[in-house]
Amino acid sequence: MVSRAQVVMVTLLTGVLVFFSTCERHRPKPRRATVEVAGDAVSSSSSSHSGHLLGGDDASVVVGREGRERKRVVATEERPQRLTRDLPPSHDALRLRAKAFPIRELRDLMRREYGVRGWGTCAVVGNSGSALGKGRGALVDSNEVVIRLNMAPTKGHEDDVGRKTQVSFINGWLLSSCIEEVAGGNGTQARRCSCWNKYREGGDVMVVGYAITEGHVGDGQVCSSENPTKFHLFKQNDHFSRFTQSLVNHYTSERIKRNYPQEMWHQLAEERRKVKLHYSSGLQAVVFALTLCSNVSLFGFGKEEAGQHHYFEGKTKGEVPDHDYEAEKLFYNEMEDGSAYLFPVFDVHMSVFD
Repeated sequence: MVSRAQVVMVTLLTGVLVFFSTCERHRPKPRRATVEVAGDAVSSSSSSHSGHLLGGDDASVVVGREGRERKRVVATEERPQRLTRDLPPSHDALRLRAKAFPIRELRDLMRREYGVRGWGTCAVVGNSGSALGKGRGALVDSNEVVIRLNMAPTKGHEDDVGRKTQVSFINGWLLSSCIEEVAGGNGTQARRCSCWNKYREGGDVMVVGYAITEGHVGDGQVCSSENPTKFHLFKQNDHFSRFTQSLVNHYTSERIKRNYPQEMWHQLAEERRKVKLHYSSGLQAVVFALTLCSNVSLFGFGKEEAGQHHYFEGKTKGEVPDHDYEAEKLFYNEMEDGSAYLFPVFDVHMSVFD
């Protein structure tokens, strides 16, 4: 038999459930708006006004099985349809920040494997022709660590890009160019790594390569066996490389949305997708420096329309279409003024000189 106390308890619980159910039904819902993107009506939430346009892990353009796209485009009645630095970080930006665990992972690896506990001031010297005629070579060399890209020569350009090198970032193709076939014992052939012959400091330079193909991984093993404390190889799908790729995807999307009206976003994203988007050696070197240095200065990362692409070339060459240099520069500028969504992750002072 059910007691009187049990009846009272059931009655009270029922009343509580009815109360909360009523509150949930009458709670104000997030306001939604419908906007036109590339001719399609899209209904979206009002929590954010940003998302990737390019696809990939952090994409806000998702292609279904039939090839139709679901576009997550944010719009509110209270906020104008444009992205400004006054807006809070988007969900994609916050997800990107959450993905920054490879930064801690790399710090631990550099300390454990190479005895690098961090550096103070670091200069990352790009290869842009914008460095010519600036006379900042002495300023570059005044840094504790100078990081250079793709074995760019300094001879004849010391006044503009400095002399010394502590770290050299090279892509997989240049890494392969370091591998030489030499005569081994019993008439066999052996492979040697000549990367350190390119620098005045020789074997004291830390060479950091990143593999683009599986063959580059084998080349890296040759270099690592010769100078294990001064060589590190990033592989194409390791955590650090994937984080750098997420970074360039995010800022390419931001570049499109900040510089073009919303009705052009879809078209520009489609055009960008026609050529595989990949981070440059410069961007990966900068993220590497932001991971290990307290103060980072960039030289030779600018662009001059009438100038040459690389400072050491006698003639102008076209840019690599795989890279979005304008998007990468957007990240650098935001790191400099402290507005980058990843600023709390790095907590580094950065200066962009040219």
